[in-house]
Amino acid sequence: MIDLNLEEDTTYEVLVTTINSDNSVNTKPFGMKFKEDNVILNLYSNTTLKNIMDNHEFYIQLTSNPLLFTKALLNRLETDDYVDKFLLKDANHLLKLEPMDYHVIIKDDLYSTVKITRISSRITSTQSINQSIITINRATNRIIELLVKLSRIHLMDKKQLNNFKEEVNHSSRFIIKEGNETHIKSLTLIKQEINKKE
Repeated sequence: MIDLNLEEDTTYEVLVTTINSDNSVNTKPFGMKFKEDNVILNLYSNTTLKNIMDNHEFYIQLTSNPLLFTKALLNRLETDDYVDKFLLKDANHLLKLEPMDYHVIIKDDLYSTVKITRISSRITSTQSINQSIITINRATNRIIELLVKLSRIHLMDKKQLNNFKEEVNHSSRFIIKEGNETHIKSLTLIKQEINKKE
C-alpha cells in the first residue's frame, strides 16, 4: 500500500466512485476521514449509498482538480474525463474499499433533520496514478465550500437561497483573482445551477 500521508480525524474532500445497477459509473464528491486505518464516510440516502450497499465495494479518487468536483456534483462528468471505466484522468491516487460497518445517525443540519449513514470501510488496494504533488490552492478551497452548500440547495428556503447567491457573488471576485481556468469553469457551472432554481 502507498503512504498517503493523511491525518486521522481530518476531513478530506474526495471523489467516491461506485457502479450503478446498469453497470454505469457514478462519481460524487464527499468528505472522508481516516480513523484507525479505516475510512469513514457519512452519506445521505442517495445513489452512492445504495451502490455501496449493493456492491459491497467502492473506489475513492484523490485529486485537487476543482472542475472534477464540480462536474461530479452536477452529473456533468463525461467519457473524456475518464482514463478507463471509472478512473479519472486527473486522479492522483485510487483507493479500493470494502465497507465493514453501517451506522445510521439522525441529526439536524442548517436546512432540515436528516438521516445519515456512517460507513466504516477498509482499504483493500491502492494505486498511485499521478506523482504530481497535491498542493493547497485557496480558490479550490472556496469552490469546495460552495459545492458543499450547492449540494443542499434543494432544501434551501428563499432567504437561504438568496444568502447563498450573495456568497457565490462575493466569492467570485476571489476565485477569479486567485484561481485559474478550471476554477472559473467551476464557478460558471455553479452559477448556472443556481440560476435553474430561480
